[in-house]
Amino acid sequence: SHIAVDGIKAVDVRRWVMGVKCHHITIANCHFEKGMGWINCRFEDIGDGIRLTKNYFHEGTDLVSLDGGNGHLVEGNFFGDATHAGLVLLGVQRSVVRGNRLTNRRWRCMEVESQRHEPHRRSMHNLIEKNLFDFSPCAAIQYAGNRSIVRRNIFRRCLTGMNWANYVGSN
Repeated sequence: SHIAVDGIKAVDVRRWVMGVKCHHITIANCHFEKGMGWINCRFEDIGDGIRLTKNYFHEGTDLVSLDGGNGHLVEGNFFGDATHAGLVLLGVQRSVVRGNRLTNRRWRCMEVESQRHEPHRRSMHNLIEKNLFDFSPCAAIQYAGNRSIVRRNIFRRCLTGMNWANYVGSN
């Protein structure tokens, strides 16, 4: 807990970052490219206060996945080209995703859904605003969250802006 990583570069590695049961982690001004494993920057079963600011994430599977916790901030990042999704929120609550650029020539830019394990925890009370979803051959956001605010985003060159989905634990 309470770790800050600033200004590192990771290219052509299996996984860029792995955090399990961690909280209050800050990753800022970093460059991550060509991840080769499943979920390249993975925060699993996490607590509160993960901060991702002004980073570059490019080429991988799920570029960044936040699984659980409250009070996260994802701001000013670039997410580009993932075989699945650029940013995934699983059971994330009371968090902010703001001012990011997401582009994905392969699939979708972002997913919001409940946690996949028991007991299910819903993604809710989040704010997703002022992001640029620049390209997606399907939906820019696949949304299966609850009681959140999605506003002032720009969807450009996407097949669909938002795809409303209903997974376990979503309404």
